[in-house]
Amino acid sequence: MVGEKFPSIYTAYMPKKERFCDAFLIECGRWLPASGDSSLGDAMRYLVLDGESKNLRSSLMMGLVRLLGGGVEAALLGGVAVEFVHNYSLIHDDLPAIDNDDYRRGKPSCHKKFGESIAILAGDGLLTLAFEVLTDLAKYLAPDVTLKIIAILARDIGSRGMILGQYRDIVMAKGMGVFAREKIALKTTSLFESICEIAGIISGVDSSVLSFLREYGKCFGEILQALDDIADSEQDGCSDEGIAQIHENLRILNQKMGKFQEELSRYGDISLLMCELKIWAI
Repeated sequence: MVGEKFPSIYTAYMPKKERFCDAFLIECGRWLPASGDSSLGDAMRYLVLDGESKNLRSSLMMGLVRLLGGGVEAALLGGVAVEFVHNYSLIHDDLPAIDNDDYRRGKPSCHKKFGESIAILAGDGLLTLAFEVLTDLAKYLAPDVTLKIIAILARDIGSRGMILGQYRDIVMAKGMGVFAREKIALKTTSLFESICEIAGIISGVDSSVLSFLREYGKCFGEILQALDDIADSEQDGCSDEGIAQIHENLRILNQKMGKFQEELSRYGDISLLMCELKIWAI
């Protein structure tokens, strides 16, 4: 396997949410601008370190790397990078030109707190910082492996993945086109596919396992999108038939996920992944 195994001290962290989350937050803080340096820096820190984030994406990265036997240092960097990407996307999604949301996680959205121009720059700053973080992987992985990880994330969150899904969502909201639900779900699923593939690369698995991990990530993201759809449909007064269809889609996805979990157990102790998701995502 590529990289060092998780040392026993990190295994000991697993039942202790506060201690393990501290390690993640400390690593985030190491890369982010210092508090009070500027309104831009404070805006970049605002969602990442607000204490309300479930850090689900970094949780999934860590859990899969643990299951597959990869290195803790590389997994931590990968987790920080994907959380920076996720928070950049939230800041930009909330902007008046896109979803126009005034609140995020029960408090003012970034543009409401810092102003629209600063929020745009904060999102840009987090996105570019994510790739700077990934360059540090070269300390633990071979240079070509590091480049491969950077290329995968860039592809999956760009105009062929996450951004494409967001574009389709905007087009539909404006009544300018209609796309199948899975086409819009790219805005959620693409990053999860990337996370799972990167976890496999960090862990040194072969190409067949990487393909499986991408499918697992896609299903993971589709379930989250379905849950969001249910919440939105109940708020927006969707028809009973429409809500029933979303619930049926979720039921099918959960069955599919169960099969993925069985397959994952062939590669390692599935409880290591479940432990991460339970600890970080509550």
